Amino acid sequence: MPLKKSKNISCLSAYLGYFNTDYGTNYIRNNGIMNPANGNNITNVFSGAGNAYPMFGTGNSLYAQLGVLYTSHKPNHKLPSLLPYIAYRHSNYQKLSSPVAVLDAGINLMLNDHKAKLTLNYQSRPVFKYESPSVITSKVNNSSAWVQYQLFF
Repeated sequence: MPLKKSKNISCLSAYLGYFNTDYGTNYIRNNGIMNPANGNNITNVFSGAGNAYPMFGTGNSLYAQLGVLYTSHKPNHKLPSLLPYIAYRHSNYQKLSSPVAVLDAGINLMLNDHKAKLTLNYQSRPVFKYESPSVITSKVNNSSAWVQYQLFF
């Protein structure tokens, strides 16, 4: 949504979604986006290795994200824009005894609008473990931070 540029805030980006998924009784799948790890030797960890966590399953999810674009455009001189953002996901899946709560926060440095940008992201996600063969719960969170550069031709 475009906003007045006079205050150096040019737009607001927001998304809110509720999802009810039914993949079958107690279905759950871990996923790690661009995961650098391929295994672990801790036998009671359910989440998997690296940055994986339960991302898909039978149950309910709420996802929200918000970003604000700050610009400093002056005549004949275009400076990079900043787009800080925050995203939160809360999922209750049949198979898990605890909810999946994932927080992402970061900032994009828009070097050439969306054609070149540098992103710094922080993520806090739960680690799920087997308490017993039928009880999978999370009592701790792991954090990660990453930097990425995106170039569009």
